[in-house]
Amino acid sequence: METSKENFAGSGTVGKRRVVKGECKMCGICCTKMHVFYVNESPKIEPWAKARGTIVQKTEKVIETAISARCPHLTPDNKCDLQGCGKPEVCKEYPHNMLSKIDWGLDVNKTLGEHCGYYIVEE
Repeated sequence: METSKENFAGSGTVGKRRVVKGECKMCGICCTKMHVFYVNESPKIEPWAKARGTIVQKTEKVIETAISARCPHLTPDNKCDLQGCGKPEVCKEYPHNMLSKIDWGLDVNKTLGEHCGYYIVEE
């Protein structure tokens, strides 16, 4: 099922809206890596973040890392065993909860990854 939830772009982008397009491929990749965002406010942050995960991207404001962490509710065939009952809000909102990360200067499509069926555009 294709999705197209949207929000309006901030940071001075007049008349544009961000739209999530595509559909879930049920690959489970989003449930095997945890993305952690560190505020880039000290020279100590980058080495500290690097020691705890792979740096995906960084801006003046934030450093994004990916940590291998398989969700305990992910079945061996990469399906969620909470489907339809008690799924955490962060899972229900994914990837729509990534839209606000664009205001940090991040390329959210890079965060989603090349294998994800979802992608974000500005219209």
